[in-house]
Amino acid sequence: MPLLAATLSLVLHAAAVAAPPLDPDGLRQILETRDQLIVEQIFRRRAGEVLPFIDGFLERGLRMIEEGRPEADGIAEMDLGLRFARIASRAFGDDLLERYAASFAGWSPAERTQFRAGQAAYRTGRNAERAGEQDQAWLSHRESLRIAESLEDAWGTAMSLGGLARAELALGKLEDAVRSARRAADLNRRLRLVDPEVDALLIAGQALDRASQDRAALTNYARAWAIMVDRPVSELRRKARDMYIACLERVGQSAEVERVRTADEESRRAQGASDE
Repeated sequence: MPLLAATLSLVLHAAAVAAPPLDPDGLRQILETRDQLIVEQIFRRRAGEVLPFIDGFLERGLRMIEEGRPEADGIAEMDLGLRFARIASRAFGDDLLERYAASFAGWSPAERTQFRAGQAAYRTGRNAERAGEQDQAWLSHRESLRIAESLEDAWGTAMSLGGLARAELALGKLEDAVRSARRAADLNRRLRLVDPEVDALLIAGQALDRASQDRAALTNYARAWAIMVDRPVSELRRKARDMYIACLERVGQSAEVERVRTADEESRRAQGASDE
């Protein structure tokens, strides 16, 4: 029963969204006084929040060092983030988060400075995107990607690839845009970052569309819609739906268009959102 399934999925998702953010002090106490499997289960249920949660410890530790506090205190904070990342890697069956946290915690002073330079390059790229200066955006995102990859900064790499893909699409570098977007989608999937993954899939789809590769574009749009269909109504969800439907219509799959519209209507009805 599609409506019942959609309702159940949305109820479970809404419960996760409505829950307060992961509590660093509460989870630290569980980690120190109870079984780590409890944290592992919490991470499985709240997968999309885990990387920002872990990154909070890493960034906090780095700021402590930058502010001149005892380096041992900052390292201890980062090591706590690494402990949580190790649990997350077990929860997700993927060691990417653990390797990311281990790299971050192990950076030398020079590498920490490079990390901040990479963040600045990414911000410059985003500002250039907003200003319509796509050549500058491309250059800045290339630089942020170079730094992130050299530091084994998985999150920075994913963000930089997404920015690079956007700039390449805007500049008409379609093959490059597809390549960057696919890499970004894969990394974001492994990092459990849903919206950036979907954004990347849609960029790949658009680039393939412009290259007149409708069938390949359709695969990316279908993946994006499959992720978003039972998520709460949002601009990104609407975008994924509309791009998928438009591509289906171009390739003459009218029956699938109706199935997408029906699934969309059932999902929105289940969450009390009759119109976007």
